[in-house]
Amino acid sequence: MSNKIIVAFSTDNTIFKRTYISLLSVLNNSKSFVECYILYSGLTDFELKFFRDLEKRHSNLKIHFKQFESSIVTKYPVFNYINMTYWFKFWFADMFPEVDKVLYLDETIIAQDDLFELYSTNLDGFYMAAVASPWGNIQLENLNLENKYYFARRVFLINCQKWRVNKVLDNLISNCLKSSSLVTSDGELAIINKFLGNKIYRLDCKYNYMEPWGNIKVQYPPTVMAEYYKAKNQPVIINFVGPFPEYSTCYHSKKRIWWEYAKKSPFKIKELQSYKLSATSAQNSFKYSWLLSRVFPYIKPYLPRIVLGFLMAIPLGLLDGVTAFALKPYMDYVIGGKTFALDWHGISFSISSLQMAFILPIGVILFAAFQGVLRYLNEFFFFKIETFLALFVI
Repeated sequence: MSNKIIVAFSTDNTIFKRTYISLLSVLNNSKSFVECYILYSGLTDFELKFFRDLEKRHSNLKIHFKQFESSIVTKYPVFNYINMTYWFKFWFADMFPEVDKVLYLDETIIAQDDLFELYSTNLDGFYMAAVASPWGNIQLENLNLENKYYFARRVFLINCQKWRVNKVLDNLISNCLKSSSLVTSDGELAIINKFLGNKIYRLDCKYNYMEPWGNIKVQYPPTVMAEYYKAKNQPVIINFVGPFPEYSTCYHSKKRIWWEYAKKSPFKIKELQSYKLSATSAQNSFKYSWLLSRVFPYIKPYLPRIVLGFLMAIPLGLLDGVTAFALKPYMDYVIGGKTFALDWHGISFSISSLQMAFILPIGVILFAAFQGVLRYLNEFFFFKIETFLALFVI
């Protein structure tokens, strides 16, 4: 195993389990030797032991631990999805002068392939390499930036040698203190894009595949969209932005992959059992569909009678709410044979018993459809609110 990649993670006691799962995915797909640097804050010996045990079990892994003084970054804002440890990457090049290049990863990623090709990217003339954000045009407009791309976080290939030579750390820190409004907009990522954006090499979308959530949509330029769709089929690194796979509000198409690695970890993730129940429900749903496909040919000749019987039964109490209101006129005008007549300001009209037999069921069906729309809107807005709240706890 002659090839070697150098990766780094920043973590603390709130995200170390996800960090472990991300590193595990890198190892399981690596054909290269992995030298890993873990910058941490607030981890106990018990929590660090998980990583040390992982190192013992993998002959292709060497971990360097470095405790980071969190007070250094407390002056910078931490909000919503921005963890304090995301700032640590600024100091990496100066803390480890023996490293010329590092693949800096966040805890939200899962590797699906060997990362040596990514690590071998030529960074001559660039401070780093990253994937352009699928919705970066929004941030470019919000921050009034004229950059071609707004680069996403989670996956950074950093040219440490160039950072040290050009004193990038000092430059970024001084600009952080001068640009508080910029920092509060998107944390360390806004600073990176503002002051390094034109010296960042754009990586293929497959190295940081993201999916939209909520009202966010993918807004790549047309030249990049084909690359994005190809990445969806064969991603090298999957980035779970938005609600994380641990939560029921996560609708990422590849969350199953994250759970495959989560189940290999030594942690008891509290949502794991509910996920298994959901998977069991899906399997049962498949079984019911299969059973229906076998039964349907036998009931197909009787479908007209079934539909007619259903329409006749609607006013008799199968739908809630409106059925009680519709029952009496149905009995009076349809069953009783009465004619509905109305005389209003000299205008008279009537509806026969036969006509009422069609009007009442249609009215009930339309009302039921209206109820269904209201229920859908209620569930839709509840999901939006639940998704919004989930962003504060990932």
